This record gives sequence, structure tokens and C-alpha cells, in this order.
Amino acid sequence: MAKANGLQELMSGSLALEKIEALPRNAKQHDLDGLDQSLDRFGFLQRAVINRTTGHLLSGHGRIAARRRRKDAGGTPPGNIAVQGSGARAKWL
Repeated sequence: MAKANGLQELMSGSLALEKIEALPRNAKQHDLDGLDQSLDRFGFLQRAVINRTTGHLLSGHGRIAARRRRKDAGGTPPGNIAVQGSGARAKWL
């Protein structure tokens, strides 16, 4: 929803990890082991930012990659992550 000044209104919500699409041109390399340790220690504290127009992830690529790696390896979700369902079909939100 656009505001009078032409800026988009911010929205907050949950999206299944499987539905988050990385920005194709994100060239930054991330320390996934370090991010995984941080997720163990602090949980998932900072939301990722997604462009509503393109659906691409704008901020949080490393945190999302670390979560995906953990989930794909059968790990447990970090703190502050909601889980929908159970077993291999569980969705991390």
C-alpha cells in the first residue's frame, strides 16, 4: 500500500523458509558456520527484508542461508522461529 509520499508501507509477517527467494545478484559471501553459532547462542533476532514487488530477499541472505543449511541437515530450528507441522514436512517460519 503506497503512502501519500510515494513510499511503500512496511508490513510484518511470517513466510515459510521454502518460499524465500534470494536476490540473484547478491554477491556477498557469508560465514555460515559463524552465523549458525550465533543462531545457537542468540536465536533469530533480526527479521529478513523482502521486496514485495519482486519477492526477492533484500537483507538477511546469510541468516536465511544458515537456517536453510540447518534445516536441510535435519537440525533444530533456532530460537524465535515458529514451526508449522512436524517431521520432514515441517515448515520453519
